Amino acid sequence: MTEKLDRTLWEDNLRKIKDRIHCVKGITQTKITPESRMREDLKIMGDDAWEFLEYIIGEFATDLSAFNFDKYFPSEGELCSPMHYWRKYSGYYDKKYEVLTVKEIVDSTVEGKWVGKTNSKP
Repeated sequence: MTEKLDRTLWEDNLRKIKDRIHCVKGITQTKITPESRMREDLKIMGDDAWEFLEYIIGEFATDLSAFNFDKYFPSEGELCSPMHYWRKYSGYYDKKYEVLTVKEIVDSTVEGKWVGKTNSKP
């Protein structure tokens, strides 16, 4: 029974997260999957990523204190740099930052704390 409740909660949280991404980024919900990568596929970076994580904390009462933002996303300042376009098209961001999927976020909302990788690239 607990497994079924967890699955229902997981699916409800996924739906809410997809709704939020759709509202903020305008991405069709059918294109947002658990495997979608936040930075690479959904183009959520900088302040948008920070605000999205604040939504996760508030909406789902999820403790993200173990989550290291800088390992997954460039800062808004880095995105505004004249070097941003070179970095974007050269693959620089893909080499520097870890991949974060929608699934990792949904899993964390169900557990109530960050459950993704903690020993990531420095």
